[in-house]
Amino acid sequence: MSNELVSVIIPTYKGSDSICVALESLAQQTYKNIQVIVSDDNGPGESEQLKTQEIVDIYKSYISIDYLINEHVNGSHARNEGLKKAKGEYVCFLDDDDFFLNDYIEKAVTTLSSNNECSIVFFNVVIASKDSSARIVSNEEIDYRDILFSTKEIGTGSNLFFRKNIYEETGGFDERYLRFQDFEFVTKKLKNYKSIWIKENKIVKFFNKTDNYLNYQKSLQMQELYRNDSLEHGLINDEELSKMRSVQQHNLYKDMLARYMPKEDVRNVYDLLLKNNDLSFSDKAMWQVYKTSKAIFKAVLGAYMYLVYGKSNNNGSEYLEFRTELQRNYLRKCK
Repeated sequence: MSNELVSVIIPTYKGSDSICVALESLAQQTYKNIQVIVSDDNGPGESEQLKTQEIVDIYKSYISIDYLINEHVNGSHARNEGLKKAKGEYVCFLDDDDFFLNDYIEKAVTTLSSNNECSIVFFNVVIASKDSSARIVSNEEIDYRDILFSTKEIGTGSNLFFRKNIYEETGGFDERYLRFQDFEFVTKKLKNYKSIWIKENKIVKFFNKTDNYLNYQKSLQMQELYRNDSLEHGLINDEELSKMRSVQQHNLYKDMLARYMPKEDVRNVYDLLLKNNDLSFSDKAMWQVYKTSKAIFKAVLGAYMYLVYGKSNNNGSEYLEFRTELQRNYLRKCK
């Protein structure tokens, strides 16, 4: 198996309540030649930056981490700062509220090393919400036009594993984008480079933040910027401009509704992770999540309990029993 260095960039903003799960998933990777770069966009000395640094310092005992404290600009800037420090043959991103299953990087490296004509690899994504409901994003293949017209999706900005040379040849993220920066980056890369989609669940995305969203008017502005840039770079023509505007408007309405009116009775995240029984988190990481965000803890626990203990988090007594045991184990280790 290839052993090229893989640079994993974690851009973070107000993510101190969940970044330990992202870091834990990297510590558990079967592929060990990893450069972890945490690119902090909170701003030097801000409370979120200091809390994030505390967690990063804990994980430096387990994995090698380059911690970048940036001035607060935006997510595109944080990603670009991470890219500047990337030394790997391959690069991927991991949002601070997402995590990889433990053979994700190994599978990605193996896939690209055996498919020389491809520069990007995608995997299935389990998208889970804080109420433990979830869905899977899966495709046979994906094209840049699928992203432009929302006929398909990649699921998360964490679902982007690529050869570093495509960044060196075409550049990084456009820092004018306060939103849709992942779309803008991916469409340009897919226009010029071949990709492959592996239909295995390897990435989990959690929707848990409500304070990082743009308001409606700013979202409209970012949509217009994305349309105009797509036209300028030849990704769409004049006739397709109105179609793209219509699709974007529909998606924005749907997004606004979903944020405040989440769907109920969707299959639980542990059902979707059932076949991936390699999920492993330390009690220390789980306890950190519990202390900082009980909602995220409950969502992670849904998958964890089923896979490790064969239990459902729908049973309140089992949930309480396991939570108490996590606390007891952590406190015992700290004595």
